[in-house]
Amino acid sequence: MIPRSLVALAFIALAPAAWAQGNLSSGNLSSGNPSFNVINKSAAPIRELFATPAGDANYGRSRLNGRAIPPGGSQVIRLPAGTNCIYDIRIAYADGRNEDRRAVNTCRGSDLIAGGDAAVGVPAGSPGGVPAGARQDPSFRLFNGGSTAVVELYATPAGNPKRGENRLASSGVIAPGAAEIIRIQGGTGCLYDLHVVFADRASRDKKSADLCKITDLPVK
Repeated sequence: MIPRSLVALAFIALAPAAWAQGNLSSGNLSSGNPSFNVINKSAAPIRELFATPAGDANYGRSRLNGRAIPPGGSQVIRLPAGTNCIYDIRIAYADGRNEDRRAVNTCRGSDLIAGGDAAVGVPAGSPGGVPAGARQDPSFRLFNGGSTAVVELYATPAGNPKRGENRLASSGVIAPGAAEIIRIQGGTGCLYDLHVVFADRASRDKKSADLCKITDLPVK
């Protein structure tokens, strides 16, 4: 089960800094379990990860306790429950790059995909930009910000008139406020047409979404 400026989808779709804008979900919850699982999709190991209450300029100690997360690896980041949900997160890679995520509501998600947006590959202190060799994995995390369950999701290479399989066939539905990682095999391109269907049969569409530049995609 399963976070770039928002682009209208009627989807609230993302632009390059999905998690950087806190798009696990927004909202200032004061209770819950803020722990989350970080998945390293970068080509470099994650050397340090800092998570501090949003707005605190002092990042404090690394939450990895001296352990690195290799490319393709993951680790659960334990945060104290019942005190805060909104965190600023800094990911420091072994090659010197930093990736910052601001005001992330970690109580409303489970997986943080690191190395999946435009901030990755930018040297620490750089103003931004998509680096050479940026992510080519079209997998993404769909967050249901609506009031009814998402019951179907289709992701088809852009321009293909056939929607193909329902990507939620194995998991069933995504409840309101919940999220799920949608796995799409790499090597099939980045541009996809997306079609989301809710339990009340309302639907949302986004054409030619560049999923290689999206890690979190809210829909409502």
